[in-house]
Formats: sequence, C-alpha cells, structure tokens
Amino acid sequence: MVRKLLIALLLLNIFDGAATFYGLQFRMIEEVNPLMKALYEESPFLFLFFKLEFQYCYYFLLERI
Repeated sequence: MVRKLLIALLLLNIFDGAATFYGLQFRMIEEVNPLMKALYEESPFLFLFFKLEFQYCYYFLLERI
C-alpha cells in the first residue's frame, strides 16, 4: 500500500515538474521559489533536471524507511 502511494506521489511530482516547465516556457506562470527561479534563469533544462531529480531522491529515501 505504501509503495503504491509513493509511486503516485512520484508521478504527481513528475507531472508538476513538467507542467511548471511548460508554463514557464510559454510565460503562462511565474516561478516564485527563489532557488528554482535562479535555476530556471540559468538554464530551463537545469531547472527541470533538479525538479525531477529531487523527486527520485525523495522516492528512494522514503522507500528505504
């Protein structure tokens, strides 16, 4: 049961990252998190990498608990 919830959380976070990336690319939204805003201004793909990479790290850490 917990594993299914972790997978659902991972998928929702991946969707969030993709939707945020899309919204930022087409100037439909603005990033308010200062760290993520700086990453996006440096490189949109660096922003997406960090957003998705943290989700995988959370998943693996939570799975081990």
